[in-house]
Amino acid sequence: MSKLYASLVCASLLLGCDSSPSQPIAGIPFTTLAATKVSGSAGPQIQTVIRSEAAWRQVWSELWAGQEPALPAVDFSRDLVVLVTASEICFGGAEIEQIVHDGNDLQIRYGDAASSLCLCVQPELSFHAVRATQALGEARFEARETPALCPTSS
Repeated sequence: MSKLYASLVCASLLLGCDSSPSQPIAGIPFTTLAATKVSGSAGPQIQTVIRSEAAWRQVWSELWAGQEPALPAVDFSRDLVVLVTASEICFGGAEIEQIVHDGNDLQIRYGDAASSLCLCVQPELSFHAVRATQALGEARFEARETPALCPTSS
């Protein structure tokens, strides 16, 4: 009888692991819409998820400070936009590396150029905007510090 009981306990433990919260979390694929620097602009640092055309148009206009190129098309009925700007206004860089939906929230990991001792002649705003499949939940941003992008003399 104890062998049968032990077998039932083991089987129930194995079956119960199907909904374990420790299962790997899959990343959401994304496509870059824009990754560039805007010279002469020192706008605010932005970390945002955009879920509507109106919000996308407003953020795009603010990034470019009135010199904006055509707005990249996004079908907000199925997609969203994730956008981050670098924390540095000179020689900074921002790059979205991973978007993960854990069932409740969106986790966005991105590289952000570190503070540097570079001589800044003209401010510039670096940003990265990507399109990804719509996912519900609050966004949490996690920056990974990367080396500053100081120009090198030849």
